[in-house]
Order: sequence, then structure tokens, then C-alpha cells
Amino acid sequence: LRMTLIGVDPENMAGIDVALWDLWSSALGLPLYRVIGGFRSQIPVCLVGQAVDDPGQATAEASAAVRRGFCGYRLSGTTTEIGVMAPASVRNRVIEVVSAVRDAVAWDYPLVYGGSCSFSYSEALLIGRALDDAGYTWFEDPFPAVDALTLRRLADDLDTPVLATVSGIDGGRQAAEHLAQQSVDLLRIRVTSVGGISNALKIVRAAESFGVNCELDPDDGHGGFISAALMGACRNAMFLYSNPREQGNLGRGGY
Repeated sequence: LRMTLIGVDPENMAGIDVALWDLWSSALGLPLYRVIGGFRSQIPVCLVGQAVDDPGQATAEASAAVRRGFCGYRLSGTTTEIGVMAPASVRNRVIEVVSAVRDAVAWDYPLVYGGSCSFSYSEALLIGRALDDAGYTWFEDPFPAVDALTLRRLADDLDTPVLATVSGIDGGRQAAEHLAQQSVDLLRIRVTSVGGISNALKIVRAAESFGVNCELDPDDGHGGFISAALMGACRNAMFLYSNPREQGNLGRGGY
């Protein structure tokens, strides 16, 4: 079976897999999340911020997220290089935004910093130290998921949990390696990028057996509703993202 998957587009495979799950749930007369094993009555949602390195805009977004009932706020990672060779003003601005967002909300309100998978180690460590000081919930994708050694090094050096997004037909293998090596604190998947609901469930359940959260990216090609169905059945996921730039995406604090 593994050999037959070589060269298969995971999105095409996901389309077939999702359709089969939909047919099964329709035949049973049950919503998809119930067929999967749903237990939730509400889906917690985290707002994806649009501000990159603007303290005023970021704090306004975070405050609005609280008012609108979102269960967390994701600060989008900067595209500006902020390593030790960058001007001090650039480094200070990034740290200022991280701290300003925390000051704008309660200390126990979940905040996430979204990385770009392209930081140098010094850049990631600099951001991570600021996240430690501000009590962020996790540091998302500082490096590509395949760079397990660097991810583990960073996770060991920080108090803030480090998350890696696994993808592709071999996403299950990537997840298994991270879990076995304890190279990250959390995983994340996108249903379409791992080949569908069946593969996503395998990864989520494997992570659960290790006591590790596996977060779900709502950009699933179905307006986030497939991911919401999975979220309804996954105990080891904290919340879904709502991105105002993506039409059809979950748009309220609880779904």
C-alpha cells in the first residue's frame, strides 16, 4: 500500500477520503463529528491577527478578540529578519509587540506566536525568550517540521512550548518521529495536507497516546468545517484558528 502512495497528491487523496467519510455519515444519518466520536458541544476558536510588527494594531486586535469572545489570539510572525546581526531597532520592535499584546489582555488569556519556518536559531531564540517573559501559550513553526534536531534544541532552551506542523503523505511518519524523539511540545496538521480525515485521525490519536496536543489548521478546503468536525472529536486540541482573510473560515469565538 505504501508503494502505491508514491507521487500521490495528498489533496487529491484527501478529497476522496473526505467524500467517503461524508457518505458514511449520511448513510448513518449522523453529523460527521458524531461518526468520528464527537464529544464537544462547542468549538473554541482563536483569532488570527493581521498585524505583523505594529504594536498599536496588534494590541487593538488582541483586545477585540477578547471582546468578541475568541478563546485566544495569534500574533502573526514578522517577515523582517531579527537575528543578532539585525539593527537593534528591529529586534526591539518585535519584542515590543510581543510584550504589548500580553499587556493588552489578561495574563491567563492564550496567546500564540506564529513563526515562518525560516528563522535562524538566534532569531528563534530571541523571539522565544520574549515569549517566555510574556507567558505565551506556544511558539508555532520556528523551523520546518523536518528539522527535528533544531526544534528539539529550541524546545529545550525555552519555557514556551514549541509547535511543529507536519504535512504530506508521510505526515504520519514525521509525527511519529517527533513524538518518539520528544523534539516538539505540540503538533499541528491540515486535513488536506496529510491526505484526509483517516490519516489526520491516526496522527491525532498517536499524539494523544503520548499526551501531546495535535492542533488542527482550519484551512481544509471546506471552509474549516472538516477541521471543526475533527475538533469535535479530538480531546487533545486547544482551538481552531479563525482568519478574517479567508472567506468561510470560522468567524466567532465559539462555533
